[in-house]
Amino acid sequence: MVSSEQLDIKKLQSDMLSTSVILRLRWSKRFRESVYLSLVPFNPEQDALAKLPSEPCIKEVGKTWVSLTWSRPEQDGAPPITAYKVEAKPMGEENWKEVGLSANIQYDAFNLNPEKEYIFRVTPRNKYGWGEPVTTSTPIQLLGPSRPRLPEFVRILPGHFRALAGYALKLKCQVKGTAEISWYHENTKLEPEAGKGRVRTEINMDNVHTLIITDITRAERGMYMCAAENAAGRVTTYCHVTVVNDASEVDIDPWMDPGYPRILRTVNEKLRSPEFTMRLRTRRIEVSYPVRLTCHVDGNPLPSVNWFKDAELIEAGGRYKLLQEGGFHTLEVTNARYEDAGLFSVRAMNTHGATTCHASLIVDDGLHAYVSPKFLVDLEDVSVVEGSSLVVEAAIEAYPAAGVTCLRDGQRLRLSRRHCLTLDRTGHLSFSVRNVRPSDEGKYSFIVSNVMGKTMRSVRVFVTPRLPSEEAAEIEG
Repeated sequence: MVSSEQLDIKKLQSDMLSTSVILRLRWSKRFRESVYLSLVPFNPEQDALAKLPSEPCIKEVGKTWVSLTWSRPEQDGAPPITAYKVEAKPMGEENWKEVGLSANIQYDAFNLNPEKEYIFRVTPRNKYGWGEPVTTSTPIQLLGPSRPRLPEFVRILPGHFRALAGYALKLKCQVKGTAEISWYHENTKLEPEAGKGRVRTEINMDNVHTLIITDITRAERGMYMCAAENAAGRVTTYCHVTVVNDASEVDIDPWMDPGYPRILRTVNEKLRSPEFTMRLRTRRIEVSYPVRLTCHVDGNPLPSVNWFKDAELIEAGGRYKLLQEGGFHTLEVTNARYEDAGLFSVRAMNTHGATTCHASLIVDDGLHAYVSPKFLVDLEDVSVVEGSSLVVEAAIEAYPAAGVTCLRDGQRLRLSRRHCLTLDRTGHLSFSVRNVRPSDEGKYSFIVSNVMGKTMRSVRVFVTPRLPSEEAAEIEG
């Protein structure tokens, strides 16, 4: 019996064609034989579309690229996410530009303008359509062209030095980086000649700067300063010079004293073997798209780096570009092909050792080839005899490869030597328990997930006790 207000079926069909609705059935406790039909407007943004729980984060920034990551929307029974759209907008402009789609929770945006600041937004999509975009709260400044670094004194002037009157005074310091060098005596800038004259300067290949004053007199005692300056700033080092007449009081040139360490062309640091401070990470890319593999390596002296694909040395050229910026090393593959998939390795080596890191590159057909996990056959409850083995098998369809987690009575199962849980690349799921005990009885749930989503199926396991006759037969046997 339908409610007193009779429904016009033709009008209902017309309304459903023009408006998205949900048809809900309500059971009346008062009139058990009555069923009430009601039309409830369906709001996709509120009821089905996904939204990121927080704003995207910036993982790495380069001269013309940015690496973003974000958190997955809460599923809570909602449809799985099929794609994420990443958009960028330069500060001061009105229009958003799509920079790419991603099937997982990270994306590298390339070919950005190094002279502009950007904000980014990410929009998730499920089977109902695109959700609400979430935007970064602060503008992102690219590294842009290389900026000069502040000069650095690798070796400074001695704090105090006693020179012998009538002889030459030599003050030396070593500078790292490009800089203009100036010398001062008691805050007055000296105008020495390069390589000649009574007051002159010299510079060698190790960037060691020397101020030489021949026939030094007592009037030339006092505070000497060397200043190194570039666009990034100015650094200084000082030495107080005393001129004496007694040769026994003269200081040994600190650069000639065997007790001083040797001058290093690099920073005066402890020598050490190479170490990866940022390792390669496995990447998945759609065929014909570019991809970058980046790592950061440190060591002293600076290590040399070689790239390998499936144990074969990679030479720069063609679609492979080898880039270096400081300690960052990048392999860029343009127009990725299926044959580019494989295991990539980076080997860093110096005179004190070597180290290697690896990552896989997966090249596929992109988002339209991805499949959210699903069980091809439902699981059935199982009854096993105490002391025997329990085996549960299932076929799974998923791409990319999925992982599996097992719950027992709602709690994650801690696998022991009696348990074995596997899910191979062909989609065959296998769960087994040896020497079943009464405590193994319960509801087992298998959660299978990949970047596209997750699914769960459950099976109830009953353990029946062994009959006394079976125990006796086993003992006799």
